[in-house]
Amino acid sequence: MVTQTGRRSHRQGVGCRLEAASRGEQMTASVIPLPLKGSALQDLDANAAELLAGGQAATLTAARISLLLKSIQAKRAEFVAVIDDLQVRPPNGDAQVDRINADLRVAAVKGLGQIDQMIRILDFLLPGTAMRDPLG
Repeated sequence: MVTQTGRRSHRQGVGCRLEAASRGEQMTASVIPLPLKGSALQDLDANAAELLAGGQAATLTAARISLLLKSIQAKRAEFVAVIDDLQVRPPNGDAQVDRINADLRVAAVKGLGQIDQMIRILDFLLPGTAMRDPLG
């Protein structure tokens, strides 16, 4: 969690005091609620709050979407490498193993399509978030 002075606080789930500039105007210190300790989104929200505090995002929602997009794009690249590996594997000679590899390739390609769809959705949401973000 980032305090008004920019130092990390060890208290989790309380909120985040920020002071940042937005569109050339000074924002007053505000509290951004972060999920309670143990939440799956805790790291995402802490990193998003840091982007917002550093002036790297216009809103908390935009920061969250940007971080999600970067994460999913990195996972996509890893997934493509797995698919490439599955596609260049020569037949094993064991019919059951070869069938499993073929099924994995089909499932992986379908999964890649789902990842690409999520990336398109996040790309679409990113530019217009400032209008809909109640915290920004």
